[in-house]
Amino acid sequence: MSTLKNKETSIKKSEDEMLNYAFLIEQCISVAPEKGFSVPEMKKRLSIHEVITNTEVGKDFTFKAEDVMTIKSCVTAMQWAVMHNDIVEFADAVAEL
Repeated sequence: MSTLKNKETSIKKSEDEMLNYAFLIEQCISVAPEKGFSVPEMKKRLSIHEVITNTEVGKDFTFKAEDVMTIKSCVTAMQWAVMHNDIVEFADAVAEL
């Protein structure tokens, strides 16, 4: 099991809401693989989705080893629409899991 804090970033989601690590992970795991999602891949990613949607900002996510591998793969493959230091910090934190 590995833990990662659901940190709030300085990236604005809306006027009064900032992005957090749960949102960034969700963005990464939601991108379909080149040939689409297989059912086993969906199950893996939905397991991660369950963890991140039930973890408040400031609290720790607790991921199983297989979830960590999937998250790392998705974060590494992600093509970001913006350039921001908080995204680099997030990717580094995921890489250290």
